Amino acid sequence: MRASGVLILLWLAGLVSPSLASAGGTDPLALTPEARFWFRQRVPAKGDAEQRLRALAAVMTLPGGLDLREDRRTRTASETFEAQRGNCVGFAFLFVAAARELGLPAYFVLSETVEERGRRDDLVVEDLHLAAAYGPPDRPMVFDLGTEDRPGASFRPISDLTASAIFYSNRGVELLQAKNEERALELLEIAVEQAPNLPLIWTNLGVIRRRLGDTAGADAAFRQAILLAPDSLAAWKNLALLLDASP
Repeated sequence: MRASGVLILLWLAGLVSPSLASAGGTDPLALTPEARFWFRQRVPAKGDAEQRLRALAAVMTLPGGLDLREDRRTRTASETFEAQRGNCVGFAFLFVAAARELGLPAYFVLSETVEERGRRDDLVVEDLHLAAAYGPPDRPMVFDLGTEDRPGASFRPISDLTASAIFYSNRGVELLQAKNEERALELLEIAVEQAPNLPLIWTNLGVIRRRLGDTAGADAAFRQAILLAPDSLAAWKNLALLLDASP
């Protein structure tokens, strides 16, 4: 193995977690035996890592393969495989899980651009774009839902645990929109525990706390998001809305 390969693998080892099973018992990276068998049958065992990863992207997205279609629901790797649809989070989890099953050192990357997911009543929630990658962190080959490679996009590597936190944050927001606030709060608390330095998760936690009437907790969460990211527009907007509504 070349020295550069050793450096990449040692660096990658710092991002990988042995298990992402939370207190709720879900590991979003886990694959069923059927999914593992399916990928092993369809991705060539020969070729270099880049060739095999491109083949993996093809069997996931093209007709005749999994033909994965995009929707907005956040799913685990296994759920994305079974449903044959998902958002960027589900695609990234399925791609990374399948790649590692095939012995290919894929990892998660996060877009540097934060988007507002939307408004619900008087609350603003944020969205992050997750993708999979391979290679050196300063020159990653990015695999993204809807396109195989996005060399012009700005991504940064993140750990499995941070990716898991984004998964739980997304699911929490979806549960909030479905009016299941108590379960949404549980998932956002898992997310904050897994990635306490990710400001978006604090913003979403504040949104759910406010929905449940915990104004002090919401205030603290929004302020923590601002402390971590002073330019977080959603955190500032939510804090302003909270203060405006206070007696």
